[in-house]
Amino acid sequence: MFQKRVSVEVSDDAKLIKEIREATHDPNGIKKKFFSAAWRYDPARHFITAYLAGKGMITDNNISFYFKMSNEEMKRRFWFGWKEFIVKYPEISQVLLLGNSRLQHMLPLSIEAINPISLDGNAMDPGVDSTGNFIKSHNPHESYIESFCAIINESRVAQPWPNISEKTLNAIKSFRPFVMVGAPGTIEYLHKLGFKTFNDFWSEDYDKIISNKDRLVAICNLISEINLHSLDKMKEMYKEMLPILLHNEENLNKLDEKFFKLNNNL
Repeated sequence: MFQKRVSVEVSDDAKLIKEIREATHDPNGIKKKFFSAAWRYDPARHFITAYLAGKGMITDNNISFYFKMSNEEMKRRFWFGWKEFIVKYPEISQVLLLGNSRLQHMLPLSIEAINPISLDGNAMDPGVDSTGNFIKSHNPHESYIESFCAIINESRVAQPWPNISEKTLNAIKSFRPFVMVGAPGTIEYLHKLGFKTFNDFWSEDYDKIISNKDRLVAICNLISEINLHSLDKMKEMYKEMLPILLHNEENLNKLDEKFFKLNNNL
């Protein structure tokens, strides 16, 4: 009798998992174009979020950002020289300044957070440096699945070697295509781990750009390119991407073996 009850419970669990997977795969659930989460402060995350704000891509997407900061302070925190940047990228530099000015009136931007609070001064972590910002989960699955594309703001962008964290794995578990805001070679690293990415749908050449500022500019240009598609077009693209997304989720089960083998080779 005990064995029979366990069998039923396992069957019910399997049914629930199947229902969740089917709902996740349904392109009709896509209501927004982008997901971009920026929890702890990082200059690259500020760059991306200011760009999204400057291009008017905040309101209708799932975006988080908590940090009040003047344009002068934002420029100071970037790891590249601003004077040289505005000479090389005059248009994007103006988008960033406009976007950060807009952000100051939008904050806090939150994703599945309880009591969201914006942060001043030298605050770096919304979960430590405030009395609010209680996130429901480190994997905001519901916000992922109503978005077409995840902008993955990885933990380390300016270092010279690739890395992935739960940020990348959460997008994969939610069956979402992604643009990688990470260190150079991160897309290539994912390929070595057995994952497939989305070069058949948009260029991933940004992954080969060593210069951090040049790579971020290329990523921003790609985001704008993807944004030109209508939601209906994105839903059609999602159907075409589904074999890749299913492969990536299955590949997670083999990740430990491939990860340790790759690291041993390195």
